[in-house]
Amino acid sequence: MIDDLFLEKRRPQIGERVGVVAVELEDLALLVGRNPAHIFDERALHLVIRYLDFGLLADLGQHKAEPYATFAHEVAARYGSRSAIPDLRNSIEAWQVWNEPNHVPFVQPTVDVAHYTAILKRAYVEFKAADPVATVIAGGTSPAPDAADRTDMAPVTFLKGIYANGGRGFFDAVGHHPYSFPCNPLTDASWNAFTQTRYLHDVMVANGDGGKKIWATEAGAPTANNVNHGCDAGPNVSLTEAQQAQWVTDYLKGWTQKFGSFTGPFIWFQIRDNGTNPAYPDDHFGLLRRDFSPKPAYQRLAQLLAG
Repeated sequence: MIDDLFLEKRRPQIGERVGVVAVELEDLALLVGRNPAHIFDERALHLVIRYLDFGLLADLGQHKAEPYATFAHEVAARYGSRSAIPDLRNSIEAWQVWNEPNHVPFVQPTVDVAHYTAILKRAYVEFKAADPVATVIAGGTSPAPDAADRTDMAPVTFLKGIYANGGRGFFDAVGHHPYSFPCNPLTDASWNAFTQTRYLHDVMVANGDGGKKIWATEAGAPTANNVNHGCDAGPNVSLTEAQQAQWVTDYLKGWTQKFGSFTGPFIWFQIRDNGTNPAYPDDHFGLLRRDFSPKPAYQRLAQLLAG
């Protein structure tokens, strides 16, 4: 249920009631000012999620701060701690403002940290006005480099840009996507997005936010058939299922022990495989296969959670 809530690609018509598994979050942002009850079965929502990645539209530039903030207020009022509907109250406790705003295609035509910060600031105010105890997360930064054409901006550069544009005080935590595959996450290297978690915290400390946490709002590794070993194997290279299981241990060990003093939740991407194409890595990030059979990584995570 958790992953399937976000997988359907068809865009709904305004006013269409399409069921709990039918709408991506980007579709929510398209329906600014509309009743969320038109979009999904709200009674099911609070059973499957406590964190919402708010805004996956590719063209961040076309969105102004005010309508985005208006929608932030409305959804936080409906699903937060002050909801007038008992079944929905406390359904969602944390909101991430956008997904990978430092990386095309999630922004178009180029990364614009000033514009993002303007949206973040207004959204934060409205989230808090509607639900003072909600957690508002900035970023969800992609493991991207600094690109000369500004189609990518490194996480550290992007976070510095948020501070430079007055973003301090307008987020409760920083979201980051510390993907490292095909390298082990514990590989200590400046280009490793997992290692960059420490550099992000250094930026936070320098700006008086050392007490705030970094959330891993997305991380994982695929198990398609394009397996290659070593850190120089290139991007979008898969692991074996046994390696993925080891990565679960190493990710969580590093997150809780190496970075534990300044890290918050770690969210594995994802619960179940998107598909079955053996040559397509994006089909195989799950802890479960598409037929719901568990991979070794699922069993490893269960062991870790059991202590």
